[in-house]
Amino acid sequence: MNWKTPSDKVNEDESADVVNQPPHYKVGGIETIDYLQAKLSPEAFRGFLHGNALKYLSRANHKGNPQQDFEKAQWYLNKLVAVGGEDEK
Repeated sequence: MNWKTPSDKVNEDESADVVNQPPHYKVGGIETIDYLQAKLSPEAFRGFLHGNALKYLSRANHKGNPQQDFEKAQWYLNKLVAVGGEDEK
């Protein structure tokens, strides 16, 4: 079942920054990462970032563009460092 309508489709041209700001992550007026950070607990959000970094690292050499997956993993690791470590108790 296809839930997208033609107006939902995002044009991703060759100049789009698919690592740092993929156009399809902004559909609906908010960047997906910002929505997730607002909705998840800090601990859950850090787990999400950690899991995505692992995902991109583990599959990088099994896809057509390993460099892009390494850059995506690095993006998630940088975001993880930026949001900080454990909550202070």
